[in-house]
Amino acid sequence: MSSAKKRKVDHECRVFNDNWTWKYFYANFNDRAMCLICRDMVAVFKEFNFKRHFQTAIFVVT
Repeated sequence: MSSAKKRKVDHECRVFNDNWTWKYFYANFNDRAMCLICRDMVAVFKEFNFKRHFQTAIFVVT
């Protein structure tokens, strides 16, 4: 077995970027990101997650 440790997402110190509020309609509530369109929560603060959700949420809402 490999003795290398697995990378943990919670140790990467990701923070919410305020620009994501205007680009993807997300807001930071209690250290969690919530979609302002459908109120869905994203677990990991990565721009890809916000962008993907925003692009698919447009098709669901309309």
